[in-house]
Amino acid sequence: MKSQYAVAIAVFFLSSSLFAGNSTPAVPGPFLGDWGTSLTDCGTEADDTSLHIGKRHVSYHAGSGPVQSVVVRGTNEVALIAELTSGGETWLDASTFLLSLDGNQLTESSGMNRESFVRIRCNSILGARGEITPRVHRT
Repeated sequence: MKSQYAVAIAVFFLSSSLFAGNSTPAVPGPFLGDWGTSLTDCGTEADDTSLHIGKRHVSYHAGSGPVQSVVVRGTNEVALIAELTSGGETWLDASTFLLSLDGNQLTESSGMNRESFVRIRCNSILGARGEITPRVHRT
């Protein structure tokens, strides 16, 4: 657990120098939108792996919050540090996202072991790219 926070803090300070003067980092357009593991479950409560990435906010099934730092590597990789809140608790989350060449698959690496988790773009059946209308998140 300590190493996860060490990585998060290191990425935060590294990216802070890259964005000096830009107090609200923005996630690049190709990563924006709703992501899940199944097109049939996208946008429903059945998808407990749901992820919404906005320009300055991320929402997982189990927590949401503002993006604190963004580090971009090339055109298909981004690292985000977000301050997530759920159930009255707040924590920093550091994740790396790798976008497929067609923009419809997103592989997330996070945690101490940098385990990978693959999601698909919820509107990928239509071939749309970029930001889509976000779901209404009930709290």
